[in-house]
Amino acid sequence: MGLKINHFMTITEKKTLRINHWHVNTETGELFDTRANKIAKERIDPIGITLLIALVQANGNMVSKDTLLSTLWPDVVVTDDALSRCVSRVRKLLGDNPRDPSYIETLPKRGYRLVASNAEWITASSHTDELSKPKEKLNLKIWPISAVGIVLLFVVVAVYLIYPLVPSSIENDEVTTLIQQADRYYHKVSRQDNEMALELYQQALAFNPNSPEAHAGLANTLVQRAIRMPADNQTSVWENTTLRLSLSDGRLFSDSAKSALDKAFMLSQKAISLAPENAKAYKALGFVLSAQNKLTDAVNTYNKALQLNPHAWDVLINMGDVHEILGQQTDAITYYKKALNAMSLQLPDEENHGNNWRADLGGLIGEKYLQRGNLNEAELWFRHVLSFAPFDAMATKGLTAVLKQTGRTGEANRLCQTYAERVGKFLC
Repeated sequence: MGLKINHFMTITEKKTLRINHWHVNTETGELFDTRANKIAKERIDPIGITLLIALVQANGNMVSKDTLLSTLWPDVVVTDDALSRCVSRVRKLLGDNPRDPSYIETLPKRGYRLVASNAEWITASSHTDELSKPKEKLNLKIWPISAVGIVLLFVVVAVYLIYPLVPSSIENDEVTTLIQQADRYYHKVSRQDNEMALELYQQALAFNPNSPEAHAGLANTLVQRAIRMPADNQTSVWENTTLRLSLSDGRLFSDSAKSALDKAFMLSQKAISLAPENAKAYKALGFVLSAQNKLTDAVNTYNKALQLNPHAWDVLINMGDVHEILGQQTDAITYYKKALNAMSLQLPDEENHGNNWRADLGGLIGEKYLQRGNLNEAELWFRHVLSFAPFDAMATKGLTAVLKQTGRTGEANRLCQTYAERVGKFLC
């Protein structure tokens, strides 16, 4: 068993940590190299600082992975990979070699421990004395310099003051990139893509635990997994599994699904607390509530998301889905139509992931009209889809059914034959 970490943040009152030849400012993440007598260009991020403090407090004992995960990312679901990356970043900044560690030793499958020969908190005065040494030498050279030299000195100081902002900017860019890629995977809906999205959202949270988009995205992937993951005795296809089916076959009421949905609920609530005006945060919460069979609460939450972003196509689709389950078919179709319109919009500074689903949703609307016996509307929608997605399977099959029911068998047969010749599959 690994060492249990106590509430260690009180010790950070001792601001500076000495680890071998490094002095670590635990407030800013700055590293002072006592051998080179200079401040390192890069800083340790807040998660890395928390890792170091946890290891130092353990006094050379092993700290288990589970303990570190709960300490570094409280109330956030992350994998061991996030911890491994955090350790790797800290090692790189300290110049540590994982094969022959001078700072952090890996205990495979168990945890980590600090093996530094010197690890202690140092007083502000002693740290100030060491930092002041190069400044004293510099002061001897300042007096003779010209006015131009003074100007240059101010420029250097200004650059130094600005420089610390750069690493955080780079880190923010990395988080944004991770979330954007995760969003792309998530909206592809396949099981593999959902798992890739889940992993990337966790990576984003490892970099920035206060990212509302990462919290909301991770919540969405957990809900999607709970809805679509077949149970041991089920044969349903991931992509074809709907909320209605998952609620009816009981998979969402298993212990594992309930646990996943509880985590997703916590993540979505956190996203809302971080960004109360973020439509994506409310979408995530609505998704959780719908999977928990709290359909009225889900509708109310989705409405809040639509107040913040009326063009949120994914919310509009989910609203249609919930209204179908509630037996409100006309309202469901209305929401699907609004979603289809929103999918076509060019959003400023945001990728519209709905574009790839226009044909599927248009075909679904046609199917709803076909099921209700409204052949005219069904035909209009199927032809509309084929106008921008020729040979779409659902629209082709739906239009063929309409043509046969309205006595246009010859046209239906030609449509099926053309599809088979062009696509290489027999659809009808």
